[in-house]
Amino acid sequence: MFKKLALFNLCFFISLVSYAITVNSTAGGLTTAITTTGQTIDTITSLTVTGTIDARDFKAMRDEMPALTSIDLSATTIAEYTGSEGTFGSFSMTYNAHTIPFEAFSQKTNLLSITLSTATVEIKDYAFENCIGLTSFTTPANVTAIGPGAFINCENLLSINIPTSVEGIGGVAFKNCSSLSSLDIPASVVNMGNSVFGGSKASITVDASNTQLYSADGVLFTKFGALLHCPTSKNGSYTIPSTVTVISNEAFRNCINLTSITIPSSVLQILNSTFDGCTGLSSISIPASVGYIDSYGFANCTNLTAINAYATTPIDFSFSTNVFYNVNKTTCVLHVPIGSKAAYEAADQWKDFTTIVEDLPTDVNNATNSNFKVGVQNGQAILSGVPTGETITVYTLQGSTIYNQTATYETVRVSLPTHDMYVVKVGSESIKVVY
Repeated sequence: MFKKLALFNLCFFISLVSYAITVNSTAGGLTTAITTTGQTIDTITSLTVTGTIDARDFKAMRDEMPALTSIDLSATTIAEYTGSEGTFGSFSMTYNAHTIPFEAFSQKTNLLSITLSTATVEIKDYAFENCIGLTSFTTPANVTAIGPGAFINCENLLSINIPTSVEGIGGVAFKNCSSLSSLDIPASVVNMGNSVFGGSKASITVDASNTQLYSADGVLFTKFGALLHCPTSKNGSYTIPSTVTVISNEAFRNCINLTSITIPSSVLQILNSTFDGCTGLSSISIPASVGYIDSYGFANCTNLTAINAYATTPIDFSFSTNVFYNVNKTTCVLHVPIGSKAAYEAADQWKDFTTIVEDLPTDVNNATNSNFKVGVQNGQAILSGVPTGETITVYTLQGSTIYNQTATYETVRVSLPTHDMYVVKVGSESIKVVY
């Protein structure tokens, strides 16, 4: 009986032992390289790889090594692979060389550390999604692109570097990285996706020589009028600069400690989930200049008791859903300009407020170019009746400027790159255009 108990305890002890292993791999042969050493693949906790690997080997590390917490790929070469056995789905596709592939370590929640080869040039979409064990990450110095969602939901990530080789950061790349306290963006980054830092407390600093981006007090902006990110660590009152025309997707998401946000009359668009979860706000004023509010623009602002909407004509929500999701429309009073109550009572989503009070001053349009008109034909916005000398600016809903020039003729044609909604601004007046 004693011998059986001793044998059981020995087997149990062995099952708890952590295994570290170094193997030399050929592309697609990592699993074989490990098993030929006699090691059981699902018990490895620390893995160092030399030689060559491809997307099949990343899939093996992700799916077949549940105990793996530490990975060293610094001495590996990542080869191109075309086939259906890579990390992204079961269909055939090409995975580039020197690239961390799509979803390479997605959902690998126990991954604590990883070292990449200096030859790595790209980190693909959702490569480290939900790697909640990661607390720090060193981006190789030759990486030029960080894909969409690359580090999304890495909630314990405390630090990461963006090397001067990086030119683009994809949408939601660092969304919900709630522990990331700061990030420096070099001059090289000229492309930034939507909601890159949504729900993150990261205070952003941008190299002064960056041609596309800048920061002020930790808040990230484009040099073309878009506010991209406000850290969730911001508290008290915040006044959006008058240079801002677009408040981008999730820019203030979960800024629960902001008690007051002032939106200037320069703002034309409030995009998707911009103020989602701003529970510290008790009131908000929407200037008459705002012509578009995207879906979930003020969602989950659960403590709002007053909304001041200054436009005499209610903003059209035909393209937007749940703008005021989870706002208590019974207790939150909607204040509107005198004479416009009936219009708000009939307007989609505005009419959901139980109490609508018309006590705001009527908006006076003092634009000098109120007679200009915009039509769309053959992929062009055609502006007619434009006063010569006025500045014409055309924006996308993402805040990018596609046209900015002074009118020299009364009729102006502007090419629209894709089917989308645009804002055409002539002088101080703006018109929405759908193409």
